[in-house]
Amino acid sequence: MDLESLKWDEHNLDLYRIERRLEEYMGLKSEREIKIEEDYLRVCRNLKLVFFEDNSPERGTDDWDFTGWWTLNTSIYVSPPASVEFGDHAGALCKVTETLDIPEGRLVFYVRHADDWHDTYTTGWNIHFRVNDDVGGFSVDGSGFAVNGYTVHTWVHGYSVELWEGGSKVTGKGIISAPHANQWGKYRVTFWISEDVLIVRKEWYDGGAEEWKKMIDDLTDVSPTFEEPNNRVGIGNRYWYNSWFDDIEIWKRI
Repeated sequence: MDLESLKWDEHNLDLYRIERRLEEYMGLKSEREIKIEEDYLRVCRNLKLVFFEDNSPERGTDDWDFTGWWTLNTSIYVSPPASVEFGDHAGALCKVTETLDIPEGRLVFYVRHADDWHDTYTTGWNIHFRVNDDVGGFSVDGSGFAVNGYTVHTWVHGYSVELWEGGSKVTGKGIISAPHANQWGKYRVTFWISEDVLIVRKEWYDGGAEEWKKMIDDLTDVSPTFEEPNNRVGIGNRYWYNSWFDDIEIWKRI
C-alpha cells in the first residue's frame, strides 16, 4: 500500500470514531458541545490531503519559506533521510500552491523538542495557520509567533498550549494529557469555524491505544480574524532549545 493510501485509511478510521462519539453523545454535555462536534465532523469529512513532507531529496526544501536558523538534520529523524530542525525564533510557511488558502484545515506532524517537560516556561514549538504573509516571506515577532496570523504555541516547559493572534495571546489552557518531550511524538492541530467562533483542537497520538487524544480543552477565538485570501500554514520554534519536525501532513477543507 502506498503512503497516501495509508493516510486516507487512517483518516477514514478516525472519521468512524468521530461519528460514533457524536451518535452516542460520548462526553458531550450541552447543545453547544454537540454543535461544535457536528461542525468538526463536517470539516473532517471534507478534508483533503494536499501536502506531505518527508524531507526527502526529491522534495528538498523549496516547498517552504523559512525564517531564522534551520537545517536538515540527517541524524535525528522519523523517516530517512532527515528532519527539519529549527533554532531560536525560527519557522517555515508552506508555499505549495494547494496550501496557500486554508481557512479551515489540519496539520499532522511528528515533533521532538530538545528539553523535557517541567515547571518553568519560555521555550517550545509552534504551529502557524491563517497566516497572511505573501509567498516569499514569513514575519515572526521576537518570540517566534506569526505577526500576520495565528500561532498555537506548546510550552515544553509549563504544561500549557496557547493560541496567539498576531503576537498577542487570545487564550491559554493547561495540558490535560501529553507524552514526554525530548522524544518524537505525533501531533495534530485542527482549526475550524463553529457559529462564527474559531475552534482550535490540539491532539497527540497515543500509539498504545491507537487513537488521538486531546492535549487540552479546545482553544477558541470568539472574534476570529485573518480571513484573507492568504491562509498559509507552517511550523516553527520559539527559543533556547531546538525543535525537529518530520512527516508533515497538510489537510485542507474543500
